[in-house]
Amino acid sequence: MRAVLSFFLLFLTCGALAQRYWVGTVPGATDQAVFDGTGGSNGNCNLDIAPNVAGIVMNGYTGTLDLLGFNLTTTGTNTFATGTFANTGAPAAVTLNTTATTTF
Repeated sequence: MRAVLSFFLLFLTCGALAQRYWVGTVPGATDQAVFDGTGGSNGNCNLDIAPNVAGIVMNGYTGTLDLLGFNLTTTGTNTFATGTFANTGAPAAVTLNTTATTTF
């Protein structure tokens, strides 16, 4: 069974306190990253690596996933229904290597 990780890829940035909090395990190439706002978890996610994950689900999430100039690669099913996807860093690529479905 493929692991499904809830919420953030790496770190949650708390803008009011300008501090970082670890909120979960970093997903690997066989994991799906899920941003669903469960339990009020809607903070922003700022990447600090170039992740390669099995897929991303952004559904029910109201925060921002910011690439910060890092490339993002997915290899499975992706859903971008809610939330904001941004890149405020250097140029970055989003690669959706999939034969599955990607929904926007």
